[in-house]
Amino acid sequence: MDFINSEVIQLKHNIDKPISERTARRYLNKLEYHWTTLKKGQYTDGHEREDIVTYWNKVFLPKWQQMKTRMRNWSDSLPEIGPNLSEWEVIIWFHNETIFYAHDLRKKRWYHKDTPAKPYAKGEGASFMVADFVTAKSGWLCSPDGTRSAR
Repeated sequence: MDFINSEVIQLKHNIDKPISERTARRYLNKLEYHWTTLKKGQYTDGHEREDIVTYWNKVFLPKWQQMKTRMRNWSDSLPEIGPNLSEWEVIIWFHNETIFYAHDLRKKRWYHKDTPAKPYAKGEGASFMVADFVTAKSGWLCSPDGTRSAR
């Protein structure tokens, strides 16, 4: 609104009256801009370091392939496939972690619908972390009686 209402732009484009904030919002929506927070990509905290990439390629991924026959597999198109029962079943527990930062909602602005998610460094300041463990077979990690959780 301030840009369109500036004297220079009005003279350059023969605009004879100022626009309202509501009109400016409609223009931005028409141009496929949205008032929102920027999409967040993965954290950039060193996962692409050479030693880590080497570990993943030479140790972790080959070990995962080796254990894959002993894991349950799920697919959208196929029913559940059980593990090879001649050996112990391998159950993979995944770690789920979410961090909430103070004042995270104050980062709204106008972004075009095609603005890509960008990797970013972890924030600074006050935060609250929620972490838990989960597996497809058993759900969230908790005590046998269900009264205590790992969260």
